[in-house]
Amino acid sequence: MDGMGETYRTMAHAKRTNDSSYVSDLCFDNDYQNVPSDISERAKNSVYDWREGESAYVFEKEGSEISLKVSYVRIVQL
Repeated sequence: MDGMGETYRTMAHAKRTNDSSYVSDLCFDNDYQNVPSDISERAKNSVYDWREGESAYVFEKEGSEISLKVSYVRIVQL
């Protein structure tokens, strides 16, 4: 688990432009993210940016393969 990561605008831009050099929690599509459903609208109208507040990940190793799954993300407004 980590705390206080990237800004929402940075993560959204990378996802929107398919930037393969940047991986963020928004790249992992799942139902475990605690992100406001209207965050895109909120971010447009906010003087302050939204930021990844907390993230938790599950790593699984099977043989030589390692997989990563985001199990929890909380986005907060600064």
